[in-house]
Amino acid sequence: NPNNYVRFNNELWRMIGVFNGQVKIIRETPYNTSIAWDKGSSAGGTHGTYGWNDWSQATLKTELNTTFLNSIDATSKSYIDTNHTWNLGRWNTAEITRSEFYSKERGTEVYSGRPTTWTGAIGLMYPSDHGYATSSTDNTCNTTTMYSWNSGTAKTECASKSWLYNSSRQQWTLFPRSDNTDLVFRVVSYGNIDNNSANIASSATPVLYLKSNVKVKSGNGTSSSPYVLGT
Repeated sequence: NPNNYVRFNNELWRMIGVFNGQVKIIRETPYNTSIAWDKGSSAGGTHGTYGWNDWSQATLKTELNTTFLNSIDATSKSYIDTNHTWNLGRWNTAEITRSEFYSKERGTEVYSGRPTTWTGAIGLMYPSDHGYATSSTDNTCNTTTMYSWNSGTAKTECASKSWLYNSSRQQWTLFPRSDNTDLVFRVVSYGNIDNNSANIASSATPVLYLKSNVKVKSGNGTSSSPYVLGT
């Protein structure tokens, strides 16, 4: 539980890290604890019976970048990089390590015709964000595939010590399967990474990048005294 709390939109958010000079933050509470990544036709969507694992067209992407984005106050919204380039690399299995996830997320392996990037404001966490959010220094976290973070030392040392882990939720990530049009990876309630159909309801927590000129003006990063932002 690191002191990485931020006051943003008069809510608590947390810093995932700094990437290419920009701070990446995630909302402390989900936007929705039971929402499809993409609604299939049976759930009122238009992208096929089982949903559509193309983030650039996903119904969750649209809702986060319209309904949710429009709910953010004007000052906070001015801090958001609304034209951030998000990587949409994919892979066909969760049986890879956190460093391999990090690489694949930024790779060019995609399902035929799918984009490798998307430009916008609000996304989701990646599997590697969960992987590197653990406080453990045990080498098991480097060598065990994240599919196997649900048992043994990997569960107690890696998954359970990740501040992004929540044992009561299945959490969507921004990482679809590369070998079909439907499946998307999630952080499951056991702490490991697995996948499910895009039209299955899971928890979705908004993630965004701050503009590089945004600074910490006050606070110490605790939940009771979160960082206050300004320019």
